Amino acid sequence: MASSEVVDSVQGRRLTIALLKKLNSLMNSVNAVLDDAEEKQVSKPAVKMWLDELKDAVFEADDLFDEISYRALRARLESPSQNSIRQNPLKRGMKWKLEDVLRRIEYLVKQKDALGLRHGIGENPSLQRLPSTSLVDESGVYGRDGDKRAIMGMLLSDYGSHNAVGVIPIVGMGGVGKTTLAQIVYNDNVVRERFDLMAWVCVSKEADVSEVTKDILEEVTGRKCFSTTLNQLQVMLKEKLNGKKFLLVLDDVWNDKYAHWDILLRPLKSGTEGSKVVVTTRHETVASVMGTVVAYHLRELSDDDCCYHYLPSHLKQCFAYCALFPKDYVFEKEELVLLWMAEDFLVLGKECKTMEEVGGEYFHDLVARSFFQRSSVYPSCFIMHDLVNDLAKFVAGEFWFRLEGDDSREIGKRTRHLSYTSVEHDVSKKLESFQGAQLLRTFLLVEWSQLDEDVMRGLLQKFSRLRVLSLCCYRGLSELPKSLSKLKHLRYMNLSGSSIRRLPATICKLYNLQTLILFECKELVVLPTNMGRLINLLHLDIRGTNLKNMPPQIGQLRKLLRLSDFVVGIQGDCSIKELGELQHLQEQLRICSLQNVTIPRDALQANLKGKKNIKKLKLEWDNGDGDFMSHMEVLEQLQPHRNIESLSIDGYGGSRFPAWVGDFYYSNMVSLKLTGCWQCSSLPPLGQLVSLEDLWITGFDQLVVLMPKWQEWSAYNTGR
Repeated sequence: MASSEVVDSVQGRRLTIALLKKLNSLMNSVNAVLDDAEEKQVSKPAVKMWLDELKDAVFEADDLFDEISYRALRARLESPSQNSIRQNPLKRGMKWKLEDVLRRIEYLVKQKDALGLRHGIGENPSLQRLPSTSLVDESGVYGRDGDKRAIMGMLLSDYGSHNAVGVIPIVGMGGVGKTTLAQIVYNDNVVRERFDLMAWVCVSKEADVSEVTKDILEEVTGRKCFSTTLNQLQVMLKEKLNGKKFLLVLDDVWNDKYAHWDILLRPLKSGTEGSKVVVTTRHETVASVMGTVVAYHLRELSDDDCCYHYLPSHLKQCFAYCALFPKDYVFEKEELVLLWMAEDFLVLGKECKTMEEVGGEYFHDLVARSFFQRSSVYPSCFIMHDLVNDLAKFVAGEFWFRLEGDDSREIGKRTRHLSYTSVEHDVSKKLESFQGAQLLRTFLLVEWSQLDEDVMRGLLQKFSRLRVLSLCCYRGLSELPKSLSKLKHLRYMNLSGSSIRRLPATICKLYNLQTLILFECKELVVLPTNMGRLINLLHLDIRGTNLKNMPPQIGQLRKLLRLSDFVVGIQGDCSIKELGELQHLQEQLRICSLQNVTIPRDALQANLKGKKNIKKLKLEWDNGDGDFMSHMEVLEQLQPHRNIESLSIDGYGGSRFPAWVGDFYYSNMVSLKLTGCWQCSSLPPLGQLVSLEDLWITGFDQLVVLMPKWQEWSAYNTGR
């Protein structure tokens, strides 16, 4: 909360600095018991009430400090010549609000001892898993017949046994029933008759290779082993398994290090063909490292052993946020990471990582723990199983609200995060029920809706604390109100697929804005002149718009990481050299209307060669009459960094390519697309691109020379 803007704005005011220090001290006291409170709230209503009160108070404090930060930033940008202390944004009313909310938090902190909340509790002992055994009471097991048949089919066949021992991973969330399924199969008479030796080992979370090897040996021999070296243990285990067909169950494996598994597997390979190892795990990465067959996934949740409690605290709120998504909602990793970033869920450590990188790690951790799974329809996207979605909704509590269809529930006053899904044509009456939720931080319009613009305008005026606003696919939206500037906390705005024609100039006062998505806003032809003031903007997506040029001084957006397109304007408009100021651009960039670059030196100043994090680059000219010699000079100056992986050149009017196109210097390039280069008489030396996998060449009407120097190529049918 104590951002640099806040600190700057209160310099010289001891009372306010004291408030900041007091808040930090209180939050440290709270953080020390949060894990314990999260666990106990399930069984103790008093703890849940305390935790909800605390969250509400912290939300309030965070909003107040964020407003102070915004006012300080606004003063710096709009009145840069005036003394920052004289323009101090902390008014008396704001100070009273701060003191009031701090008293509230202080009161709650004093209650933690009476509630029996303990410091430094990472996992509630009552939730720590007891070691499993091979015994099972099948009378209490229902609905596993299909799963049992599938696992037994893999056990009793030679599938996956090409290395003498086949490894079958069973993957699922905690409490899903992995251990029970393994126990049922392990005790089946048909299975027991097929194997000479059978062993069951429960692997502890901290177990190393020596411990697991020793446990397996003791299970196989039925005797205590006193050997201590890994070599002795592995030699003895190899002798016991030699020439025997065995079944080994390793229950609850966490270690995903390939080197460790490779060592553990060595003595197991002494068994005869058909020997099997069944591994149960919560982590997809463990399955990919250990398995010789495709992992078997279990998707059913039990109520009494909820995997959510085993999540680190930083992942709990990220998972709970997904309660806003309706069932069967397909989402992209980047989409969710940007939302988490806007909500300030991502914690930067001491490592030099961006928020996007940290968010990516959070996301992959949730995938590895089976909370998210890849969509079978859209391979690059993800989805939550219905029961996982139910779990997210359950743990989210009163601060998250998902309103669907004709849902008649009342939205609580404490609601901070709201999503709305509707296929109704007129939802104005439904939106009127939002009036009481004036503390909203998140408003997601999840599916296509027809909304009355007057109603939406009124709602935006009331939702002054919004940090996330998504009106994606709201096709009836043609303009935004000027009052948008009141959303001083806003970090994320998505207007994709709307009919917006222009953005109000007041959007340039949203100084906290990090992400602006205008994807497929086909009616949009211009961006506000003062967009350079959005100094915290990190992501700008303008794909599918009809912009004719970029706003002037876009180079002032020096924090920008993702810029989908750069439209070069005609002379006098925004120059391509503005790109030179955007030194941190990543991933992909499309530069279009390059025929408007009349001074090659401007292209050089764009400094594409210095942008080492751009992996995909598209360079586009509009076909037509023009100075084609200028095309050649401009392309010469648009040489990208050697890290480029994909390059597309379209509509180029030069008669030949500059030397850098096809240079062996680009050893990372896997994709090259050359289209509509109708004046070119020769191709670049493509054989020097040693990593090239995909090549697309079309529209070369004047092509005479296929390659300046013939080189031998090998082509393989990849099935694409």
